[in-house]
Amino acid sequence: MKVPYPRPFYRYSTYLKQKYGKAVYRISVDAGFSCPHRAADGGGGCTFCDELGSRAAYQEAVVGGASLKIRRGGKVGPERLEIIREQIERGREFLYHRYGAERYILYLQAFSNTFAPIDQLKTIYDFSLAQADFCEFIVST
Repeated sequence: MKVPYPRPFYRYSTYLKQKYGKAVYRISVDAGFSCPHRAADGGGGCTFCDELGSRAAYQEAVVGGASLKIRRGGKVGPERLEIIREQIERGREFLYHRYGAERYILYLQAFSNTFAPIDQLKTIYDFSLAQADFCEFIVST
């Protein structure tokens, strides 16, 4: 559908569709990171970030129960990686069934996804990116 007037901005979704030939959808993941603005008990933080770290609603069933197992800011182990894998798979399934999505962006969304030692970041980033053929990678901070 053509818009009868030019848009006042160039939409990122339009850019992605032109670049990749199809619509691209974000798979939002809670990778178990914490935040430098939160206290050890989970209190504090920024006013725009809720107590769960602003994660995608379609992930609640996976992360809602599983996130209790993730010690925020803790070491990266097989259980944490499995929870990440489950979220990516659930996100792909949801987006495919809802929108017919075939191309994806990996979006590490909840909390500050750079708030960990570099070796842990590399482990999580590499593992997550290996779960699908992602077009792009977004890391929230």
